[in-house]
Amino acid sequence: GGGGGGGGPVSSYLDSMTGGGDGGVVERSRGIGGGRGGAAAPRRSGGVPSGRGPEASYLDAMTGGGGGGGYDEDQAEVEDEDEAEADSTTKKGAGWSSEYLVSFLASEGMSAGGWIDVPDGEADDGRTDVRNLLTQRAMQSFMRLLEECRDPHSAKWIQDDFLGTGNLLDYHGTGAAFIERYGGLWDAPLLDMCSRPRHRMIVSAKRRGRGHGGWSRNNPYLQERWVEIPVDVDPNDLTRRILEVREQIADEWGGDLDVLMKANDSILESYFATVRSGGSDEDRDGDASPAPAFERTAVHLMNDRTRFNVGGGTASSPFRRANFDLLYNLCTQAAIHRLLRFG
Repeated sequence: GGGGGGGGPVSSYLDSMTGGGDGGVVERSRGIGGGRGGAAAPRRSGGVPSGRGPEASYLDAMTGGGGGGGYDEDQAEVEDEDEAEADSTTKKGAGWSSEYLVSFLASEGMSAGGWIDVPDGEADDGRTDVRNLLTQRAMQSFMRLLEECRDPHSAKWIQDDFLGTGNLLDYHGTGAAFIERYGGLWDAPLLDMCSRPRHRMIVSAKRRGRGHGGWSRNNPYLQERWVEIPVDVDPNDLTRRILEVREQIADEWGGDLDVLMKANDSILESYFATVRSGGSDEDRDGDASPAPAFERTAVHLMNDRTRFNVGGGTASSPFRRANFDLLYNLCTQAAIHRLLRFG
């Protein structure tokens, strides 16, 4: 579901024309709305997030002070030369705002006089709806596939022009901001993308030298030469391919949820067995380091599960381990929400 999009032919033609100079390929892009509209002023395309950043837990993403998570300084992304220019444009954060939690505690979970009842059918809200997380991870995985298939322009259109959010590929969390802007509905972003018209980008790449055949690279009397390549973006086709990625992730999560249920049962059984036994002998002797409350074999089972492929030899989807990590974090978060609501 990640190939195509004009990435292969365009990249091959670009490589043959530029020859891979010392300074790399400098791109400029402009959009032509509606497929054949008037051309806008050329602008630098800026950097497209690589998605190769370090993974962080959901706790790090919430406490790191940014939308993308709290990463160490030695794990910083390699920035594009135009990163400063790209950062000058104000972009919306990748994560949900704090207004949701305030609204949840003020109206949906509790009132001024105490806890309020919520019907069983409304126990799952948009913030903990697994379908929303599935749509979010499908878009992030599809953008990664576009990059790997040498079509970063379609990924850039999805992130900047369509969703209007930043650092989406590097965001590791259970609630992307664009889901909140679409009212917490899992299919709203996909339906909106289907309704968008075809879009054409003109990508301008600087050729290797100022003279013919790449010669006279530093001749100040010759103008720089650029080659322009049109790149068509079909939102309807992108939506279809995102749904294919979403289906694959859903199949993987079907097996992952079974593993989570077995691991949860194992943890509960081990915990209650420890409680019934009254703790270990070391605890009764006053040991300063008490024994764990439950055996951690279930945790090892969950960590090993993500190494397996889907049945039939199908390769795993992008961000396979990160998807599994977010899935059981979402399960814990949904359990906490229900506890807050029902007491």
